[in-house]
Amino acid sequence: MYCDGSVNGIKVGCRVVIRECYENDVSTDETLYKRIGDKTSTTAAELHVIYEESTFVVNKMKDVFVFVDCQSALLALNSRYPVGQGISKGKELVYATEDQRYFVKFFWVPSHVGIHLNEMADSLAKDTTNKQNIDTGSTMTLSRIKEGLRIKRSL
Repeated sequence: MYCDGSVNGIKVGCRVVIRECYENDVSTDETLYKRIGDKTSTTAAELHVIYEESTFVVNKMKDVFVFVDCQSALLALNSRYPVGQGISKGKELVYATEDQRYFVKFFWVPSHVGIHLNEMADSLAKDTTNKQNIDTGSTMTLSRIKEGLRIKRSL
């Protein structure tokens, strides 16, 4: 799963490209997207898509590899002190799989170096910022993350 968020002026979009792998080197690709709240940071957009789409993939009960080119999003997920709703829920997903026979692993990938699926997620996230309507249910904003930081200083 390759996640990316994009900001175009005040418009924000995020996109994920999910490659599901099967036996005999067979795979399928699926893309999911959301146009989220205006004036949201790229990091918040990345965290939003990581949480929203990880939930979708984890429900398939398979091992999940999440590739992200936003180091600050990964650092937030790795923090001992969760930064708001998205981080907490993202961490909950990882911990929830520990009792199962599958796992979620996060990896940083460099951006704009020709990694095909990452470039696809980036391009599609940029396209998503052109949608006029914000997708309802996209409630993660930078202010919510900051509020969560103030409220949840301990685990």
